[in-house]
Amino acid sequence: MVIFISMKNIVIVDIDTERKDAVVVGKPADIPEPTSLEEAKVMVDLDIKSLTEALVTLVAASHINNFADKDGLIKGINNRLLEGVKQYTDMADATQETVDAADEDVTDIANEKEGD
Repeated sequence: MVIFISMKNIVIVDIDTERKDAVVVGKPADIPEPTSLEEAKVMVDLDIKSLTEALVTLVAASHINNFADKDGLIKGINNRLLEGVKQYTDMADATQETVDAADEDVTDIANEKEGD
């Protein structure tokens, strides 16, 4: 059974292990930013689906070309996803518990652009 998801999307993944934030995910400058929370949710959902399809393609190509066994790759990917998401959500939960900012200390970055 082959599942094909019809989509047109651009996701830029920039990986530089020498940088503090080693992985940066973004969009080209000509892609409009979401104007609402609902649009942002739809965009992130599509980005996750797109990146998943890209990963499926890489794993399949690697397996077909005998570069690696798909089962080992899938196990490694699954373990890393579980560990990584737990790490980030634990950090977010800890941050939420310790942050106590007054309204005047909070900056709305929704309308800020990179380099402003």
